[in-house]
Amino acid sequence: MFAVGSGDPAAGCAQKSEEEGAIIQDLYVSLMPQAYRTRDGAIRQMGPENVLIVTPYNVQVTYLRVLLPTGARVGTVDLFQG
Repeated sequence: MFAVGSGDPAAGCAQKSEEEGAIIQDLYVSLMPQAYRTRDGAIRQMGPENVLIVTPYNVQVTYLRVLLPTGARVGTVDLFQG
């Protein structure tokens, strides 16, 4: 939620932010058609295995998994820690 007049776009956001979700979705979609060069010089297509989305709250993880395509790697710091 955006608190009108607060000057802080994150104001009113607790464990789930639809605004952040929309930004992450846009960024994720914009990354997928990109290509990158590996250390050995090969050109590869960006894929879900190249992007890791970390959020502090399980509620946001669940929300992002709904927004993003199947296979997107989304989790909390706890999930990705070895």
